[in-house]
Amino acid sequence: MKEMNKEQIGLYSIRENGRRLIGLLMVLSMLGLLFMQSFPLRMNSHAEKITEGEIDDLQQMVDALEKQKEEQKELLEQMEQDEIRLQAALASYGSLAALYYEQIESVEKHIEECKAALEAYTEEIAGLEEERAELYDDFKLTLRALRESKDVTVLEMIFNASSLTELLSAVERAKDLSAYKKTLLSKMEKRFSQINEKKSEMEKELADEQALSLKLESMKNEVEEQIASTEDYLTKTAQKILEAENELSQLTETSEEYEKELTDLIRRYEEQLEKERKARQTLLWPLDLKNKRVTSPYGYRYHPISGKYKFHTGLDLAGYTSGVIKQNNIYASMDGVVITCVDAPNSKTGYGSYVIISHGYSERYGGNISTLYAHCDSLNVVKGQEVKQGQLIAKVGTTGSSTGYHLHYEVRMNGLTTDPLSYEYITEIDGTPVNPKSFVTGNY
Repeated sequence: MKEMNKEQIGLYSIRENGRRLIGLLMVLSMLGLLFMQSFPLRMNSHAEKITEGEIDDLQQMVDALEKQKEEQKELLEQMEQDEIRLQAALASYGSLAALYYEQIESVEKHIEECKAALEAYTEEIAGLEEERAELYDDFKLTLRALRESKDVTVLEMIFNASSLTELLSAVERAKDLSAYKKTLLSKMEKRFSQINEKKSEMEKELADEQALSLKLESMKNEVEEQIASTEDYLTKTAQKILEAENELSQLTETSEEYEKELTDLIRRYEEQLEKERKARQTLLWPLDLKNKRVTSPYGYRYHPISGKYKFHTGLDLAGYTSGVIKQNNIYASMDGVVITCVDAPNSKTGYGSYVIISHGYSERYGGNISTLYAHCDSLNVVKGQEVKQGQLIAKVGTTGSSTGYHLHYEVRMNGLTTDPLSYEYITEIDGTPVNPKSFVTGNY
């Protein structure tokens, strides 16, 4: 019973742990439900402006889900360990029950043997009692005959005997018979006493075996109850494990949805920040600062080739001396996408080789901005390419309708040309915006 008590203590501990774990599972499930109801999956419209607070809220929800998942995993692991312990306890109870079955069978077999022996002893005692009664009656008759023979004289016995030998023999036989029967009766009493003693011992042994059988039967019943209880609890634990696995699966699925939404939200937020950054960008001077001489401003002028008075849609920029600007770098004024890229190195008309970049809506300038770079010698970009502010896009040339190396530079607002000198510029990335008229030279 000491071994079984240990098992019972172990099972009780498992049950108590199980009750606490199941209670925790129910609490976590309720909290999870409340959590989901309190924080529905955010489906922010792409048209809405995303804030850092929204990202923080969603990140907290993802973190909370991850924490809940970890708690659920710990709970599941504890229940699985309990299941292993219950299975071990069940196997131990099964072995104990098998031992009790074997012992009960052995005891019952011994009981049957004791009963058979008792029956044999009882029969033997009955036979001895019957034999003893007959022998005792015969012994009494013999004694009576001997007593009666005392009244007969020896002479009479001689006369009654056919010979002296017969007489002596008759007397001796009477004496011997009495002594023999007395001895036989004494031996029979001794045998009778031995059989009774063995019967008493067998009766005690039978009583002990029957008591042991009852005790073993009681212990077997207790073990069977423990087996039934353990199997029931094992079934319930297996069911709780299944529920916990389903709960973990749902938490994982929900967490993945939130993580996906968070990733998408962060991506769109970064795009939004990038868009806002672009919208706040200041135009970068398209050439190295040494090339800041305006050879022809925005507005009406006499065309240097045709001689006609016509509108000049941009700025012509050159170096501080003639020819210095040849094949100098041309930089993108802002982030954007190349929407036009014409590579015409042998053209003698129009813009020649030129690039147009769309910069999208500018919060700083209050409209959709695009810039044009004409008369290029060579191009470093292609149509559809995304470019960053300050990126090399072309080299200064004299292609198209041009009288020398220079950059024809246009700034368009909502598709219409504007005076490039009416905007502020930076002369280096992240520089301070300044009015270009403070540093350009020439005829403007």
